[in-house]
Amino acid sequence: MLFLREFWQRRRQFYLSILSNFLAILLLLTVSDLSALLLQGIESRLAGMSLDVSCLQYLKEADYEDCENRLIENCKVSLYSRYCLYHGEEHDLAYCRDLSRLFDLEFLLGRFFSEQQVINNENVAVLGHEVWMDLGCPAVNEFFSLNGAQFRVCGVLKQGYDNIWLSGDYIIFLPLGYLDEADEVRLFFRSDGGYLDDLLDETLGEDGYLLIRQGMLKKSFSQLLKQGQAILLALSLFCLLISLLGMVNHTLSSLKGRYREIGIKKALGAEEGDIIRQFLLEALLIMLISSLSALLTETAVMKAASLMSSSQLMTDRRYSFLLWVIPAGCLCCLYPAYRAGKVSIMEAIRN
Repeated sequence: MLFLREFWQRRRQFYLSILSNFLAILLLLTVSDLSALLLQGIESRLAGMSLDVSCLQYLKEADYEDCENRLIENCKVSLYSRYCLYHGEEHDLAYCRDLSRLFDLEFLLGRFFSEQQVINNENVAVLGHEVWMDLGCPAVNEFFSLNGAQFRVCGVLKQGYDNIWLSGDYIIFLPLGYLDEADEVRLFFRSDGGYLDDLLDETLGEDGYLLIRQGMLKKSFSQLLKQGQAILLALSLFCLLISLLGMVNHTLSSLKGRYREIGIKKALGAEEGDIIRQFLLEALLIMLISSLSALLTETAVMKAASLMSSSQLMTDRRYSFLLWVIPAGCLCCLYPAYRAGKVSIMEAIRN
């Protein structure tokens, strides 16, 4: 309690150190949180673009099922979906397996049909938004007529849904069993295996194909963003280091003005360790006030900007930073504290 009272009486000497540390820590926390949120948002968007999905498109007539089976067996593809597109006059028909296993599809209503519904060849369909509007906006599980057959609406894609593979507004998605003809045939898949042209030539024989591999593209984007995040954090840490050095310099420059205080305390029985402890406690209190103020300010700003969608992640990151920022500030003041502890009574009298 006596120390806190003394700290309060001497508070004007600490204002500049508290302010500079507050601004540096606030910058560090803000850069950390905003860069993490930006990275999450972009990675989520990249997932929606399905940049981790490879595509094998057949360019000539082929026994699709035979090619598919040989490719899956030889190249160890485990997660895949065949996609056959027929261009109609009013809308396109896409015969496929459960694309939601591979793509981050965005739905206005319902969901995509399941793999089991494809196996059973159920009369279900997923509608693009514009097709759904043309059909009179049927509800999920309602039936509509298509080429003389009745199909039950399983889901409706959002308007303008578009990723790197699909523009879904004018497409009706049906199970593969209804396939009569197709203008395009593709095999979408995810796999960590490598696909060499000579291996595919051997696998597919004389059938033409076009392979699009872009698994590294998403990884490259993510690495580039993480490098940018690391650069911003390094600049913020550099600002914090400058602030801590300023606090050390201020403590050293004010030390001579405190000789009288140190001499009186030593004359009253204070030991060298007591003086060192006092200066370290002052540094700890400065860092605590700066850190807590920066934490509360940054939290208020993030909430006001409605950016706290990942509160658990943000909280973990803040605490991890503060757990080493506060001890770092105290360690920086070890030398000024040691210098203060070495001041003798006679030196204090002379000055």
